[in-house]
Amino acid sequence: MSAFLKTGIYVIFFQIQWWLCVFSGIEHHEQYTYWIALALFFLNLFYQPITRPMRLSFLILLICGITNDTLLMQLGVFKFSVQGYLIPVWLMVLWACFSAWFLHAQWLNQRLIVILCLFFIGGTGSYYFAARIHALTFLMPLNHSLVIMALDWFFLGLLFFLVARRPTPF
Repeated sequence: MSAFLKTGIYVIFFQIQWWLCVFSGIEHHEQYTYWIALALFFLNLFYQPITRPMRLSFLILLICGITNDTLLMQLGVFKFSVQGYLIPVWLMVLWACFSAWFLHAQWLNQRLIVILCLFFIGGTGSYYFAARIHALTFLMPLNHSLVIMALDWFFLGLLFFLVARRPTPF
């Protein structure tokens, strides 16, 4: 299978996981479709395992993503229909899927400018669309929320780039 085709399949696969997770968070329709996304995550690990050198990077990205969104939630940028100290489980599953996807996206994770643009636009857009389908609610005016999200995702892109490029201790 060509690298281009493999990359395309992996991008589509992640989009399916994104939709399954976000559908789980739709207000008044709490679904458990994130379990399907989690099953796909483990299925994907069977075909594209997180290698030993990638494990620490995966955990760093996962923890940073969950911590980042929890802080944004606690600071009042957005809220979810299910309230708690941490973000909902469906979003944690989504961070696991995204972290693994990013580390396997060799065509992406070595290009800083592409990462920053993708995160700035795609990351912000994903939260905007999640808000449009009521998986989360922005608590500030939309333009303020989107600026905060865009800046947040810009810095997340920089962090992800640095973690993906770090030398492995193994």
